[in-house]
Amino acid sequence: MEILITVLFLAFFLWLALRQSRKMNVGLPVWAPPAFLAIKFIVGYLVFLIFTYHYPNRNDADIFKYYDDSMVLYNYMKQDHSSIIPIMLKSDIPVELGPRMRSWFSGGGFNLFDSSQVMVKLHVLIRLVSFGSYHVHSFFFCFLSYVGCMYLLRSIRTVFGVNSWVLLACFCFPSFLLWSSAPLKESIAVWLIMTSFGSAIYYLGNGNSRQFVFSIMAILSLYVIKPFYVLVFLPCLLLVYINKVGSVRSLALHVSLLLGLIWLSDFMLPDYSPIDMLARKQKDYFDHFEWQSARSMSEIPALVPDFTGLIKLLPYVLVNVFMKPFPWESVNVLYLASSLENLVIIVLLMFAFMGFLKSKDFHVRRAVILMLSFLVLTYLVLGFSCPVIGALMRFKSPVMVFVPLAFVLVSPLFKKSFPLRTADLEVGQDHKRSDNHG
Repeated sequence: MEILITVLFLAFFLWLALRQSRKMNVGLPVWAPPAFLAIKFIVGYLVFLIFTYHYPNRNDADIFKYYDDSMVLYNYMKQDHSSIIPIMLKSDIPVELGPRMRSWFSGGGFNLFDSSQVMVKLHVLIRLVSFGSYHVHSFFFCFLSYVGCMYLLRSIRTVFGVNSWVLLACFCFPSFLLWSSAPLKESIAVWLIMTSFGSAIYYLGNGNSRQFVFSIMAILSLYVIKPFYVLVFLPCLLLVYINKVGSVRSLALHVSLLLGLIWLSDFMLPDYSPIDMLARKQKDYFDHFEWQSARSMSEIPALVPDFTGLIKLLPYVLVNVFMKPFPWESVNVLYLASSLENLVIIVLLMFAFMGFLKSKDFHVRRAVILMLSFLVLTYLVLGFSCPVIGALMRFKSPVMVFVPLAFVLVSPLFKKSFPLRTADLEVGQDHKRSDNHG
């Protein structure tokens, strides 16, 4: 029965992708988006094989923790139907279930928005139709991240006229493809981040305020799963909203003001300053991963919660997030792939920045500012707070795609020969209407 359900859902999601491809004009043959989704399914299965046979300790495998906890919770609620509403709405579980659920108590925060508990509940809902098949759960998360990728692809193609095949290749970076194809928070993060950026791209192309609002709504939804992405994205979007001409001088001014506000917050609100939050988060990671004896723990000093401590730790952070793991540190396949990926990211980042300085299209400049500022700020937040290289590889995967996307935006090699900017299309349609009336 489980095999039959898995095959049926596989066919169902591929059919949905084909149907969506026929309705959405993404500039690709109708078979290409379903083929990309099929690749994600295959990668998701490879992740399953890696953490089943290469890393056989299931208790240390993140891809199983929410799935396994959902099985415990689902079986309990089947026996006690009166517990369904309290558990799903209030997160109240019996004491005896606590030792059997290793990811339910993540610590801190209001329970309704505890990200781990939300993930377990999502898996419980999927169990209503999955008949316990892990791969069906993987399909659901793969499809969500796929939808976000296709929406952003269509946005960039429509507004900037970039070749769709090149955009699709940007979503095939190993780490991005790997972790967005697993039943983890990263898959949902990719869905919501790509959707938010897609709406922001539409806004930058035609100034439609409704797209700006939709972008805000999409990223705020991410607060339930990955709150720090929201705290990073909002100042980046505000920065682009203020800097309407994409000026480098204006960008430098606003970044300086942002750094000044961070510096002032350290004096005025020491318990709630971003620096203090980073220091506390780093300590939590130190405590958590030392208890687990993480083998990829980086030798990084503890963050002193003041502006001086932030500056002193910055070199360690840059090395960790942009260069580690080094190729000679491990023969692990995932680590070697990440090392090569880091090299490509650094090269593309330099070319994207040089192209940004040369670009005369202020629409492109604003989009690149949004992408790169979000990526750099996310990398820095992760670098200051997370000292474990293995975890960093996964945490930064949802945003690394913005480096190749920014590169193709500023490069004239990947542009179509005809304009596709939304505003231009609307102007052309208005001219046609006026000619018809005339």
